[in-house]
Amino acid sequence: MGSDNTPELKSSESASDYEPIVIIHVDTLPLVDKGCRVVGHAQALVDYATPLLEKMPGDSLAAYNAAITIASCCWKQAATQGTPEVFEKYGWPLVLEFMPKENPAAIHGLMLERFLKMFPYFDSERDGTHLHEAVVDPPPQYKEFDESKFELLDKAFPLTMEELPIAELGEFVNHAQVNDKPAEDYEAEMQVLRERLTDMFADWLGRKGVSPETADDLGGIAYRFLEFLYNYSHTTYTSVSREIIAEFFDTWFIRKCAFDPAWMSMAPVAVKILFHFLFEKKLADDVTDTIIAVDECKPKFFSNLRLYVDPRQVRTRAA
Repeated sequence: MGSDNTPELKSSESASDYEPIVIIHVDTLPLVDKGCRVVGHAQALVDYATPLLEKMPGDSLAAYNAAITIASCCWKQAATQGTPEVFEKYGWPLVLEFMPKENPAAIHGLMLERFLKMFPYFDSERDGTHLHEAVVDPPPQYKEFDESKFELLDKAFPLTMEELPIAELGEFVNHAQVNDKPAEDYEAEMQVLRERLTDMFADWLGRKGVSPETADDLGGIAYRFLEFLYNYSHTTYTSVSREIIAEFFDTWFIRKCAFDPAWMSMAPVAVKILFHFLFEKKLADDVTDTIIAVDECKPKFFSNLRLYVDPRQVRTRAA
């Protein structure tokens, strides 16, 4: 896998085919006069990785992370005029794993050439190379939420008179949603419902013996789940299918809510308890199938979450 085996590629693209890119910085702004496009580090890396993203099979989170990691390996070598050890250790296996029809050495050479054409004014001291630290440093450590140690008090807390307006608002919004009424006709009510229902859920958790911090964390995930149901899936908490649950856990939540992984690991518990809450308050009918669907999604969800934290775990990625 050494660099001696890397072919000298003759690309069909010339330097004139590229719009020069510079990393945004006070010292790079004058380069705009030379026809350069100024972007941030993240956008620069994604633009650089475009050929890899196009070659990836499908659009899974695993494939996206693999493409970005391969690009980062090549970027680090090109930006520092270094040696190919990082690519050989991390990039080469990813090419073999995700792009079996491609020659890793050819991909390596192509990406090194691409960097020189895309970033002709790159200055490692000015622009830095911190984009690549995630490739060579240990992944961030976090503790996944332990569902087995999470308990709720057995005492039931049915719907109260104070909560009745929220239930009625839910009936109104749900009726409008399932009957395909224009969203702008009830958008304000839908937002209020998500907020009030989340507050009601957090209060219920507190009554069930959950600490304020954990109740707040679970409530935050519940809010994002309700957002997914109403704004993205155009459904309601009374008509959730297994397919919708799978979409939320397989792709949407990790892509849209990429925050603290320890918090993200609470998602399956949060959604299951949310439906327990809805059932106890008689806001939803039998929720058994929904809870089973969440449990069925957990293995793939946690595999994707670990891959999000450390893209190098290609062997544990979800299929």
